[in-house]
Amino acid sequence: MEKIFEGLYLDAKKEGNSRKPIYQLHKWWARRPSSVFRALLVTGLSSSRLSTEEIMRRYRVGYDYGDNVVLDPFMGGGTTIIEGLRLGCKVIGVDVNPVAWFVTKKEIDHFDSERADKIFSRLERKVGKKILSYYSTRCPSGHEANIIYAIWRREIACPRCGRVSTLDKDSVIFEKDGVGVILCPNCGWVGRRPLSNKKPGVTRMELNSTLGAEIPRGAILRVDAALNGSYQTLSKVWGDPPMNDLYAYTTTVKHVGKDIRNLIH
Repeated sequence: MEKIFEGLYLDAKKEGNSRKPIYQLHKWWARRPSSVFRALLVTGLSSSRLSTEEIMRRYRVGYDYGDNVVLDPFMGGGTTIIEGLRLGCKVIGVDVNPVAWFVTKKEIDHFDSERADKIFSRLERKVGKKILSYYSTRCPSGHEANIIYAIWRREIACPRCGRVSTLDKDSVIFEKDGVGVILCPNCGWVGRRPLSNKKPGVTRMELNSTLGAEIPRGAILRVDAALNGSYQTLSKVWGDPPMNDLYAYTTTVKHVGKDIRNLIH
């Protein structure tokens, strides 16, 4: 079993970084790696007399468990249903959430790729050039290029020296709930600053100094409750959240018969 869990960990780690297209059809809020469900189904449906090597072979290559029925009474995004079908099982999925039913149904519905290609081709002819015009630029060599990714960075002004610095792993010492302890690389100032527009949680001492009133000891409060939703009051104490700056973008350009990618600052 140790070999099974070791291989499962590696597969789950890969899927966490690059998920399968079928599970990207629609967002699901508690999507687990499909390798976990597949491993559970294979081990649960296989004989206890099977060797670890055979179980791993079935897990990786596949196996027909057509005589079995898999029931998931809380199917959610449908991972159990899809993995059960991949293993040849009959499946039954139930969920009180109509979105779960719709997402799972569309994941296993027949997909007409030819019809989809025709629709995409029609859209490309009608609006393709107009959409691409919003993502057009020029590469360093002067050729026309299309922007693929935009890379943004957060910049914040130091309350002591006023210098604007980029927030990176060297300047943010600690961050939680939208508030961070930052280090100014210019003057060495260390202090708390809001790192997003999210209303952060605050301590009793901070609320006392902000509101000018005593908050009962042990009270658990948030900015929206204690300040009636006023973020500006807190920003007077901690300063404004960081600014977003377009740092660079990745482009692709067709030149000399092939796509060339560039990172442009």
